[in-house]
Amino acid sequence: MNPRLVTLSALTGLDILNIREPERLFTGDMDSLKKEYRHLAVLWHPDRSRLEDADAVFAHIHSLFDLAVAKLGHGEWDIPGHLTVKDTDRKTFRFRYRRRFAFELGETVVGDTFAAFFVEPEHKALFDNAVRRIKYFTFASDAMKREVSRYLPAIRKTFETQDGRHVLVTGKQRDMIRLRDILDHYTAKGFPDQWPRHAAWIQSTLNNLCCYLEYAGLTHNDISPDTYYISPSDHSGSLLGGWWYSEPVGNELKALPLRTYDLMAMDTAMKTFASVRTDLELAKATGREVAGRGSGLTISSGTGVPEAMAQWLRFPTTGDAVTDYRIWRQKILIESFGGYAFVELNLKAEDVYPEK
Repeated sequence: MNPRLVTLSALTGLDILNIREPERLFTGDMDSLKKEYRHLAVLWHPDRSRLEDADAVFAHIHSLFDLAVAKLGHGEWDIPGHLTVKDTDRKTFRFRYRRRFAFELGETVVGDTFAAFFVEPEHKALFDNAVRRIKYFTFASDAMKREVSRYLPAIRKTFETQDGRHVLVTGKQRDMIRLRDILDHYTAKGFPDQWPRHAAWIQSTLNNLCCYLEYAGLTHNDISPDTYYISPSDHSGSLLGGWWYSEPVGNELKALPLRTYDLMAMDTAMKTFASVRTDLELAKATGREVAGRGSGLTISSGTGVPEAMAQWLRFPTTGDAVTDYRIWRQKILIESFGGYAFVELNLKAEDVYPEK
């Protein structure tokens, strides 16, 4: 007998009922899928089987089979750590990923050297906006481009899947980790003793990024732990996500994520037009969440954050990115830590994103 069918024969009813993804039961091609389904039907169909719970097990098998057919029909077959999709020309794209999660417009898939954003069809206008903004970053010189490009997304590929999703694939430095995933990791494992210093250098990278956006006359409007990725090894960051909401300064805002809207809600003049101030407030809100060990509401005394730093993160922005950064570097860091010092963060991507 086919070894694959032997494996299926060995499954108990409980084994099958515990399977939630068709990829864990069936093989990802239509001929094999049909053979495996027929084999399981012989074993579990209530009219043929005397096995306990045959009704429930067969119904579950049939449900997984229907889902498998639908996935293959859409050109998608996903096994843990591997995602396969087809574009509208039936070209196959395979993603080996470390992390996969939903966001408000669709789904993000994070690999060692890429981040892929799958945006639902109804958000095509926002998808197109992100692609346009990323393609046309401006720089004062080649030297500035070499320096700043490390902190911005670079498009590797865009395409549309057979089920109508729009996909943007950006490059990613291998050791970069999404800030939200780092906070979740340390919330579960315990934060390192020097976390306030790490929160400080993360804030420095955010301030630096805001200075570039101000120079470029561009607003992002979704700076957060969910869109920002950091490199623990070289103390740098990259704003890979959230460009759907980006607009030139002064342009009308077409859409905003709820977090941004909430932070802007006290200033009604900021709700309609893109402003540097919004990004500066988002950078501070992100800093409060990082320094507060996952809480953006308060920075308690138990976190060990120096009072000068805590107060600065609580106070409103000056509205000017360069001024904010100057105050941060020349006053707040000195009052809080005596100045800047490199403190190693011993964290690797595989610690947060274990192999699937």
